[in-house]
Amino acid sequence: MQLAPRFTIQAWAEEENAKGHFCACGCGQRVRVLPMHRKNAIPKYVPEHCPSRFGAEIQALHAQGLMTATDLARELCLQRKAVHPFADEIIGHTPRVGSRQIRVFTPKQVAKLRAELARRAHPRHDLTDAQWAKVAPIVSPPPKQRSGRVRADRAMVNAIRWIQRTGASWKAMPDRYPLGSTCQVRLATWNRDGTWARVCQVLA
Repeated sequence: MQLAPRFTIQAWAEEENAKGHFCACGCGQRVRVLPMHRKNAIPKYVPEHCPSRFGAEIQALHAQGLMTATDLARELCLQRKAVHPFADEIIGHTPRVGSRQIRVFTPKQVAKLRAELARRAHPRHDLTDAQWAKVAPIVSPPPKQRSGRVRADRAMVNAIRWIQRTGASWKAMPDRYPLGSTCQVRLATWNRDGTWARVCQVLA
C-alpha cells in the first residue's frame, strides 16, 4: 500500500508559490508565499505596494521629490543606522513629517551629502606616512615577508577607516581599495585578536 505524502507547511508554501499569486495593485509582481501565511492568509499585495496610510505618506513624499532615510541609505549605499548621524553632522536638523514623523531630505541636501562622501573618499584622507609608521608594526608581517603584503595591509586599514568614517556599506567602497569582502574578513580577524583596538589606540 502506498502512503500519501506527508503534509508539511513548507511543502504547502512551495505549492502555492508554484501556482503563482500576483500583487493586487496590478504591478505584475509575484507575492511570495511563506509558511506563516498558512495561518495568517496569503497577502494580496507585495509589502511595498500594500495600500496603507504609511505607504500613502511615503508615496506622497516621493511625489514631492523628497527622500526618506531609507531612500537615502539605498541611494548613497550607506548603512541604514549611519544615515541619521551622518546627516546630523553635515546638514544638521531636517524636518519630520507625517503621522510617523518621517525624516525627509530635499534633493539639494542629498547632493550635499553625496559630495561629502566623495570628499571623504579622496586619497588625501588615507593614512599619512607618519601614521602608517605607527600602525605598520601592529598589522604588517615581519620584514622578511614580501613588501606587497605590507602595501595590501595599508590599503585595508585605509579601507576600514573609510567605512567607519563615512558609514557607507562595503559595496560602496572606492575602487582603489581592496575587495569589501576581503576587508570584512580581515577586520573580523583584527577585532578578534585585538589588533584593530591597538590600531585605533595609536591613531587616537
